[in-house]
Amino acid sequence: MIPNSNSAGERGQKSVEVDEGSCSTAALFEEEKARYASHIEHRKSLVQAQLEIAGKFTNASLTLSGGALALTITYVEKLRPHLEQIALGWLQVAWSCLALSLTASLLSLLFSLNAIQTAIKSSDVQYNCWLKDKTANFAKHSNQFSTWTGHFNLISVIGFALGVAAFLLFVLQAPPSSSH
Repeated sequence: MIPNSNSAGERGQKSVEVDEGSCSTAALFEEEKARYASHIEHRKSLVQAQLEIAGKFTNASLTLSGGALALTITYVEKLRPHLEQIALGWLQVAWSCLALSLTASLLSLLFSLNAIQTAIKSSDVQYNCWLKDKTANFAKHSNQFSTWTGHFNLISVIGFALGVAAFLLFVLQAPPSSSH
């Protein structure tokens, strides 16, 4: 117990005693509440990121690759009788690249969802460990799903670009339409 060092006791008023244990407990409780609030906000942002990633990137990638694939199929139907072997080769390359892009986009979606789930679990573990040892600092763990998501995103973009380039080469090799 520490007596209050103000001059109130000197003026005939009672001195106030402060329990150091209750101050440190209250401060620790406030720190714990702040840490929990921070943990929950971080977790919410990860869940929100999971939803946004699943919606935006995959939708764009699947739409572009699927649309390009559909466009090439439509174009081939009109020119099939007049196509040369080299043009068909470029078309096969284009279709393969676009199919690779679609597959990589789907794998990216799968891995990004797993990356977010892993990050949520890691955040929960770190918070629970902090509850047991408030003085510990925890290192961030690497998330292999996140790494693979980046790789699949890159493969998807490269596959799409190569597919479009191969389709353009196909168009340049295909004979012009004879219908006027």
